[in-house]
Amino acid sequence: PKLTDPRLAYCGFLGYCAGLVDNAIRQRPVMTAGLHRQLLYVTSFFFIGYYFLKRQDYMYAIKDQDMFGYMKLHPEDFPEEDKKTYGE
Repeated sequence: PKLTDPRLAYCGFLGYCAGLVDNAIRQRPVMTAGLHRQLLYVTSFFFIGYYFLKRQDYMYAIKDQDMFGYMKLHPEDFPEEDKKTYGE
């Protein structure tokens, strides 16, 4: 996945929220305490999300490869339909 994928930004935002919740649970000032920890949460969630998205893309690619391989081996189960034109 690209680094500009909105799902990765969402994972980073979840990391930021996790840092805020951590501060709230430990009764620290929520927004200002532990900015380095919040940055650590954002980067770690971002890269964990990147790994999971990469794995998801890989699993879908394997599934697609198996499906198209089956379709190629069994063309009688998947007849090609006639393409319609705008005139029809």
